[in-house]
Amino acid sequence: KSYIYVISATGSRVKIGYSHRPQDRLCNLRSSSPVDLHLEFVVAVRKARDIEQMITATLIIAERMA
Repeated sequence: KSYIYVISATGSRVKIGYSHRPQDRLCNLRSSSPVDLHLEFVVAVRKARDIEQMITATLIIAERMA
């Protein structure tokens, strides 16, 4: 299974990504982060990489239009 996840960081930053093991990914990120990180959202999907790329591209476009 693949998962899309959203991890939030102190200061309103978020990371959207994909992983086969999102909890392990969170632990990896926490080990090198100076701020608290929290797993906010996880959903199992097919073609996680493609979906993550579409979400990221959409957010970049939306940010530029704001």
